Amino acid sequence: MARESMSTFLFRYMFVGGTNFGFTNGANSPPYGPVPTSYDYDSPISEAGDITSKYYAVRDIISKYLPLPAMSVPSNTTKADYGPMPMEFVMTVQDALKYLSPLGPTKSEHPVSMEKIKFYYGFIMYRFTLKKDTKVPSILSTKGVRDRAIVMVNHVPFGILDRDNVTVNITGSKGQAVDILVENMGRINYGSQILNNTKGLIEDVMLDGDVVTGWEIYPLYLENLNQTLAAKIAKQERRAYPKTSADGKLMTPSIYVGSLVISGQPNDTFLDPTTWGKGQAVVNDFNLGRYWPGRGPQVTLFVPAPVLVAAPKINYLFLFELETAPCDQGLRKDGVCQVKLTDTPCLDGPNGPGKVAAEGKLEMEKLSEADRHLVH
Repeated sequence: MARESMSTFLFRYMFVGGTNFGFTNGANSPPYGPVPTSYDYDSPISEAGDITSKYYAVRDIISKYLPLPAMSVPSNTTKADYGPMPMEFVMTVQDALKYLSPLGPTKSEHPVSMEKIKFYYGFIMYRFTLKKDTKVPSILSTKGVRDRAIVMVNHVPFGILDRDNVTVNITGSKGQAVDILVENMGRINYGSQILNNTKGLIEDVMLDGDVVTGWEIYPLYLENLNQTLAAKIAKQERRAYPKTSADGKLMTPSIYVGSLVISGQPNDTFLDPTTWGKGQAVVNDFNLGRYWPGRGPQVTLFVPAPVLVAAPKINYLFLFELETAPCDQGLRKDGVCQVKLTDTPCLDGPNGPGKVAAEGKLEMEKLSEADRHLVH
């Protein structure tokens, strides 16, 4: 907003906040820095459309120089605190391939970018098979991860690759599958690298210095996470539970589901995944966006009322968790398998180093007393 009066200008960005639902967030580069799901920007009108104290402050300043419109300021919408929502493990990403990648893999001698197979957003999994035993840790390396990846052998996580961390040590047996689950964290829309926007694995992968060949590439369609899928999975008797990394910090990326019945008209609410690691949230076939509470500063995700349904219909929440979940499957017993739906957003949590939630907490002495309740 700008207004010229006696050579004075007033600018405000953003004046109205918004939300980068789904995979629509962008990124700056260099250095590569993805924008979070929330685009609230502490704006005078919040991402939920609420009038804030900052709005009234700006309005008061403008009123000193210009007449205000002859209309009342609209009331803010009601926000609901629906409380805890129990979550249940559904299946690992490997077991979910038949649902998330129903057409099967693209086969290629070398890894190709997402764009090469006409798949542009979200997640994609690259798989090759070990040709020999690797009992002594072998170095898997690539500088071509765009933008972040979990490396697994036989479903066991071994580490994370990104633009800066380009090696992971792995072990395994001949014939076992090595899976590299890559997340496109947001296309560059600002900065000198705006034309370098290919995603997935964009260069060869090396194993102890040798180029890895013989790949299967699975695009993952998260829009297939829906009530129909939940019903199909419920009929299955056998499901492989997630496995943990040797250091206990990572679990096999997996799908979790929860349900909620809302009496009366649904209201806006906020999804709080504080005790979870990193992933994607889908509510009633609507892709809410990315969560990463350990990284911050955004913790909660805005859930607009039109996404929800009233009783007797059931609301379903799916989490595609990449790193670690507070759920007891014989793996972790220090958490409760749930999320919260709260009436209060949290967009100013600690901006940590992005470590997985299994590490338990940030260094408390570095936080103010007022911020310590945000630590997970």
